[in-house]
Amino acid sequence: MFQNENCWQNWQFLGGGYAIEWVDLDEHIGVEGLLAGRQSGESQRSLERWLSTREASIN
Repeated sequence: MFQNENCWQNWQFLGGGYAIEWVDLDEHIGVEGLLAGRQSGESQRSLERWLSTREASIN
């Protein structure tokens, strides 16, 4: 999916551990929802739009 799989290794906690940020991916995920196994509230259309902008910026 991404040319550089190391982008997953560049992360940090936000808000004293409230969320995780992957800087290179511009992605933020709440720890509580992640640990609870909750699905993303993002729509499929939104995800596809985000992926297309990521792919365009990589190419």
